[in-house]
Amino acid sequence: MRREGKMRKVLLGLAAAALAGCSNSEPRYQVSHGSIAAYMNPGQSQPTTLLLDRQTAQTWFLVRDATGGVTWLPLGKPDMLK
Repeated sequence: MRREGKMRKVLLGLAAAALAGCSNSEPRYQVSHGSIAAYMNPGQSQPTTLLLDRQTAQTWFLVRDATGGVTWLPLGKPDMLK
């Protein structure tokens, strides 16, 4: 339960930062390396790369699939890997 609370705070912080920080002088997309890897998968050895769209406040994370390909998945939908 405590981990879920931390995850919720991280997601709300990302969304608030996207909405508050969006202006014409800033880039639309922000890429962060390892921002929430510890919350999404504590046993993960590699950091998670995140893509934040400042205009829509949508966030994606980069994953490697079973075939070795790389894809962006919307944050909060890890079941798409199954």
